[in-house]
Amino acid sequence: MLERPDLLKELVEKHAAEDGTARGTALAELETMQVRTSQFNPDSEIPEKSWAYRFAKKHWFNDFGVYDGHDHSRTAAPALVELNTDSQPAVGSSV
Repeated sequence: MLERPDLLKELVEKHAAEDGTARGTALAELETMQVRTSQFNPDSEIPEKSWAYRFAKKHWFNDFGVYDGHDHSRTAAPALVELNTDSQPAVGSSV
């Protein structure tokens, strides 16, 4: 939700979901949120300091090839943030 609030807003509108929050401002808050990067950001990865952790992460703490062959470069938040900073208002912003 924090990475792509625009998708959540579309889902809420598509299914005419009722706001169940105490404040009753969930949709307005979603409209003001901007797309932000989170986990998938291959250009800005932070390298692990420990060689043992890097090895374990590579061999045991990964997706086991589930996403191999899938191109997420155009739909993941880093690409959307880059697209929006070029000349357009951010997705989900109320400009």
